[in-house]
Amino acid sequence: MFRFTKIRSYLAAGLALTCLFAAVFFPDLAAARETNFFPDLPDGYAKADLTYGVADATRFYEVQEQVLLMNDIQNRDELAMALVRYSGEYQRLSACAQLAMYDYYGDPAAKAADYQAWQQLVVQVSRDYEATWQELLASDNRAMLEEMLSPGLIDQMEGAAADTAEMLTLKQQIQAVDDAYWRAVNADYQVAYQGKTYGFADLDNITDGDEYTAVYKQLAQARNRATAQLLADIVPVCNQYARLAGYADYADYAYAEIYGRDYTPAQAQELHRLVKQEIVPLYLRVQEILNVNPRFDRAGLITSHHFTADGLLDTVAAYMPEISDEYAELLRYMREKGLADIEQEDGRLNVSFTSYLPMYRLALIFSGTQNGGPGDLSTFIHEFGHFAFYMYEQRDCGYDVGEFHSQGLEALFLHFADDIFGEYGPVYRLIMLQSQLQSVVDGCMYDEFQQRLYKLENPTVSDLNRLFHEISLQYGYVYLHDDDEAYNWVTTAHTFIQPLYYISYATSGLTVCELLGRSGEDFTTAADSYLAMVGLRETGYTAFCAKAGFADVFTEAGMQKIADGLENYLYQEIFGLAELDAIRGHWAEQPLLYAVGLGILQGDEQGRLEPNNFAKRAEMVALLWRAYGSEQAEATGTFSDVAADAWYHPAVVWAETNGIISGIDGKFCPNDNLSREQAVAILYRLYCAETGAKPALASAALLQFADYSQVAPWSAEAFAWAAETGMITGNDKGGLEPKRAVTRAELASFIVRLRDLMDAA
Repeated sequence: MFRFTKIRSYLAAGLALTCLFAAVFFPDLAAARETNFFPDLPDGYAKADLTYGVADATRFYEVQEQVLLMNDIQNRDELAMALVRYSGEYQRLSACAQLAMYDYYGDPAAKAADYQAWQQLVVQVSRDYEATWQELLASDNRAMLEEMLSPGLIDQMEGAAADTAEMLTLKQQIQAVDDAYWRAVNADYQVAYQGKTYGFADLDNITDGDEYTAVYKQLAQARNRATAQLLADIVPVCNQYARLAGYADYADYAYAEIYGRDYTPAQAQELHRLVKQEIVPLYLRVQEILNVNPRFDRAGLITSHHFTADGLLDTVAAYMPEISDEYAELLRYMREKGLADIEQEDGRLNVSFTSYLPMYRLALIFSGTQNGGPGDLSTFIHEFGHFAFYMYEQRDCGYDVGEFHSQGLEALFLHFADDIFGEYGPVYRLIMLQSQLQSVVDGCMYDEFQQRLYKLENPTVSDLNRLFHEISLQYGYVYLHDDDEAYNWVTTAHTFIQPLYYISYATSGLTVCELLGRSGEDFTTAADSYLAMVGLRETGYTAFCAKAGFADVFTEAGMQKIADGLENYLYQEIFGLAELDAIRGHWAEQPLLYAVGLGILQGDEQGRLEPNNFAKRAEMVALLWRAYGSEQAEATGTFSDVAADAWYHPAVVWAETNGIISGIDGKFCPNDNLSREQAVAILYRLYCAETGAKPALASAALLQFADYSQVAPWSAEAFAWAAETGMITGNDKGGLEPKRAVTRAELASFIVRLRDLMDAA
């Protein structure tokens, strides 16, 4: 998954999720939708107004001395003013560190020294700031401070145990991984293969598949050795820090102290199980649809849409008013003040994030992933979701809740897919659904990996590689090499610079899936629901979902509800099926939906599958042609009842040319009901043609069936094959019913079973 976000410093800032795809043209648009969820925007700072200079905390410590002095002499008025200056100076230094980080990501070569200096300074300053507050609250002036300060601030300061000198040293080591990771993962690795030297940049010039695979593996291993070693070295450091802070390991510490979650690592482990059970199968199905169904032309979508940074913002500005005029005004404000850096330049770090600077009452968007491709749009929409929350609410929130703000806005923008992408609208929707599912799957997979790696005391690089390989297989990953190690997991930056964050993509992603379903039913209501949720004060994820009336993702029932809703969206919104409830519970529900997904089975003009209707001979040949056929340019066909302009003509010509059908007395009889023996014979011929082999069959295979004598001689061999392979099993009375007409549900089931046999062969 190509999504990186950043901030592992002592500061907390809004982070990102990179998804896919964009636009360049606009149809006639509806009027702006007036909403009234948020306060008016102030006329605040522009990015150009903000500077950070040299890392220097002199003024901070001068004010700190004044605070302690006023506390000692119990001068209430002077202490109050000194505390205002003290808090303001702390906020200024924190903001400077964030601005230094922001500029570093845009130009790491030039800004690395400033970035490191500010990060080190703010760690020390934060430690001293907490220690000073704890000293004040432990003094004789506590009662006076309680009158001056809110209970929440007092609780916060008392709950922040000051780091010892040992903990501070460990924290600085952890912070140092940040810059080291980016240097390691982006280094220019070189490997030798058959007398030549290759780097990652040379891969595009390799045309031989085996050579490409061999060179790529060596390069991935080289990058892995250098980068994974950083994690192997820092794991015991992180665990030692966590133990000094009173936790069993760094996973427990991060969940509670860094992310402040209202659910535990143990609850997340249950979520891992539920996602593997309910979501991974759907995710793999969507992947297969994208890979197999020719309707979803990803290459066409990518090549037909390209835009500049300004073009991206124009695209968003064209459609944002239909979600909210308040969000549209915020977008205009962002552009006017220069609060987003989404330029397409070399040398930028491949990361997207949103930083919140409370001192200046503004947020900043950075995206180093912009490349002019369609993926830029969703990346920006995601970050704008974070940006809007910070600008309108002026507060922090839980990480999982924050990712709902971003991913939820992406989900709402799918409403405009057909307008933005035209004929590629369904492709875009499916890709976005796949991306959303991948967020959930990868969110759980990386969290499981990270939780387990912090159980290792002194892991080696191979230990980490094998652990990821083992876990990833359970989430549907497939490897081209035979090793029991994985190598490319090091390209996911979070594992190094913000570990244990990824579960927030899974939890929020699952809740967004509910919003996605609601938007398909009633967009206006869904948009209002989303905007109202942006204003909810609940910061914990489980409390947030309960308040908003969304499913509990940590339960079987909640996960099943979400999975069903996703499947409904897939088949109703993307494939246009109607009356999906009529299929639910049908004995052939899964074969029917599977065949639809692969583009083999289609609904009628009203989107109905009519699974219990009898299938026609033309239907079967058309379904097989969609799955296995091709245009027969030189052939015209010989059947007298198949017109050249008939919708099934290409399929019939293909089937006849390849010996899959032979007809009846020179006719194909396309509108006749399809009998079971006809269907089995056609499937058998296709199987033999596709596999190039004729199976050895037992002559007595049909004797187990009560009505085997009714099987026509011309279909006996095919029935024997079908019986031996499990293509047919007979009815509840032990009969084959060879003359009975086949329903559309049975036909779909036959074709899905044939596909499994083909794959096995």
